[in-house]
Amino acid sequence: MGLMKKWTSLLFLIFSINCCLVFSNEKDFYQTNIEKTLNACKVEPSQREEIRELFLQIYRVEKAHPDHIQCLTAQDSLFYAYQVIAKELYRKLFGQTKEEFEFLRFPSQNLIKTREEFFSRFPMTLTHEELAKEFRTTPDNLNEAIKANEIHHEENCLRISMGEDEVRYDFEDHDDFDDDDDDDEEDLENVESPSKFQLLNDTVPEVSKELLSVNFTMETYCPQDSTMAVFLSGCSVSLSSLSDDEEAYEKRVSKIFYELFDFLSFPREKLSICIENLIKRAPHTSRGIINQIFLPKKNIVNFLYLSFGGGWRHPIYDSNFEESYSEFQHNRKGGSFRTFRNFQARIIAGSLFDDPQVKIFRYTLIPQEEQKQYEAIVRDEIDKLFHPD
Repeated sequence: MGLMKKWTSLLFLIFSINCCLVFSNEKDFYQTNIEKTLNACKVEPSQREEIRELFLQIYRVEKAHPDHIQCLTAQDSLFYAYQVIAKELYRKLFGQTKEEFEFLRFPSQNLIKTREEFFSRFPMTLTHEELAKEFRTTPDNLNEAIKANEIHHEENCLRISMGEDEVRYDFEDHDDFDDDDDDDEEDLENVESPSKFQLLNDTVPEVSKELLSVNFTMETYCPQDSTMAVFLSGCSVSLSSLSDDEEAYEKRVSKIFYELFDFLSFPREKLSICIENLIKRAPHTSRGIINQIFLPKKNIVNFLYLSFGGGWRHPIYDSNFEESYSEFQHNRKGGSFRTFRNFQARIIAGSLFDDPQVKIFRYTLIPQEEQKQYEAIVRDEIDKLFHPD
């Protein structure tokens, strides 16, 4: 009996050591990948320790949710003010607070709830034949054309990180139309027509309010198209792309705040003074904020779809979600992680609100004390709106 206990203890010890080694190796790969990304972004060495610790915190929380799929999105620090104000407004109206993710989009009552409803209203999905035309290839060669385009995009990201100019993708070098095909003229006409990706995408306000652009890890860096890039730049792509002028940008943010309050019929002048005051007093940081969203693995496709940049559904990856996601996760654990791979998904924002298994954590480099002080300021200012002297 004593010998059996010894063997049991030894086997348990070996199993525990193996688990620790696997976790340690994964963590080491994660830190290596993060370091590659920080190098690509040319983050100053003096600023890296704080960022590394933040990303390790995100990693630890990810590992604590094995039955969920992690989705990450980032906004600028003004969006932090939006979330605080929206949450306090909700508390004032309904006497209670809700989960943080409720304030990624607020008010949320009229948001689209399902993929089917979203694609019926915004047809941002293509057949293989239509997608082949976008990539100037044939349906049989579509997979290869997409991979070639991905590699070109990654190479461009590397060039940008090294301070070089990006190189335009030359479709002629990858054109798979047969020169002797009688349908060449029709093919040319299809090629020269405006891209559907350009005509409709998630920079359109009606579309962007329904979607959250997410990545599955912090390790991926693509300028303008990744959580890491938005966080490090401190700029919200969807808003800052509307104007390079800081004053015009703040006016755009203010307009969003006004829309929050419009249904309460506050006098605009009084509301303007309050909003301007709250924006000026909001804590700022040169980095953005990160929202880490956990979706239950079961029925994951009810919440999101794999996409191209701009929000169009990726019919090849999305139709094989489990395989595509597993391949990406496996890639994270290897020493040759594709740092610049533009692997994106879009969450249907309205799908989040009815499932109690959805969880969210918010991260920022704004000190905790400053956050508490700002929350108190917002509480007081909103209270004055509802109860003027």
